Amino acid sequence: MEKKEVLYRKIVMEGSAYEVGKQLAEHLKTDEGLIHFMTSPFMGGDPIPKERLNKVKLLLDQYCPGANEEIQGFADALGVEQDCVIYYYAYLFPQACNCSQLAVTPETSEENHTFLVRNYEFSWNDTPIIMETAIEGQYRQIGFACQLFGRFDGMNEHGLCVATSAGVIQAPYWEEGFVFPIAVRAILNQCKTVQEAIELFKKLPFADYRNICLADRFGNIARIQAAASMHTVDRSDNEENYKYLIATNHYVADQLKAKRFYTPSHSITRQETMEHCLAAYEKAGKKISEEAMKKLLEQPMPEGVCCHYYGDGMGTMWSEVFDATEKSIQVCFGSPDDHQWRKIDFHSEPGMKEYRETLKSVTPPEGFWEDTNK
Repeated sequence: MEKKEVLYRKIVMEGSAYEVGKQLAEHLKTDEGLIHFMTSPFMGGDPIPKERLNKVKLLLDQYCPGANEEIQGFADALGVEQDCVIYYYAYLFPQACNCSQLAVTPETSEENHTFLVRNYEFSWNDTPIIMETAIEGQYRQIGFACQLFGRFDGMNEHGLCVATSAGVIQAPYWEEGFVFPIAVRAILNQCKTVQEAIELFKKLPFADYRNICLADRFGNIARIQAAASMHTVDRSDNEENYKYLIATNHYVADQLKAKRFYTPSHSITRQETMEHCLAAYEKAGKKISEEAMKKLLEQPMPEGVCCHYYGDGMGTMWSEVFDATEKSIQVCFGSPDDHQWRKIDFHSEPGMKEYRETLKSVTPPEGFWEDTNK
């Protein structure tokens, strides 16, 4: 067993997009490794050609207003060119992550609340930062940052919750469009409901391979399964009347399954674990409680969905329980089987806090990454 101490940060910022960008740089300027990553070409590649960069900036202005101004403030505070900031590559390159998600309606939860719960699995070399931003012209929101300006997940002031997981690990990217960090941030910035989020997503030029789960305070949930420009939408407020929706790291929609994308055995196992748990409650005529959902996140596979395979890029870096009805979040830094839960509400005091957590890595069992489509 290996151990490593990981630094988690929580940053709260308020003001115009430009001012928040400057504040972000001030908070992080002493982290030389992170700043170098954020101001260098992605993966050591070539800079984005000027013509393409201008196109990305125009698309950001259209679909995620304020992003360019936030990046400009960040660049100005660091004394670098705006065009150097890696976030502009989010139109081209994604970041894979292995996650488990569960969205439930009030009819399914013991508290009669709408919940979206998730684990985020990745390598422990990540730089986890949860941000609360109140930016002029955008909805106040809390979520984990991806490349600082994008979001892995989050909830906004209206109780709209978004979380994502890779639909395909090592996907065959070939279309032009945004990847998930921009899509999540755009939804949190502008949307109040699941319906609004779906409408915005359908307008976005999207090139990523993702499962996106949504929940709102009105009792609605949805799951978008997207393979670049091809996507399906499952939701609770149509004829299918889903009471809960689950997503891991593969697709369940027939038209996407037919593509026979890489489907690791661990993704099937986590999907089945959550399905069996919810089905057992349904069969017994019971509703699942918030504590039971947390237990599902806390228990290691296969009893739950928690993982400790950090060396293989499959360790639980954080867990979250979004209560859309109450508009609150419970977050755990590190694996929730041996780290504490913290409740986060909106309107925290501006500033940065740091948390250090020790993570433990073990070797995954044989067949863990096996492709079930072979």
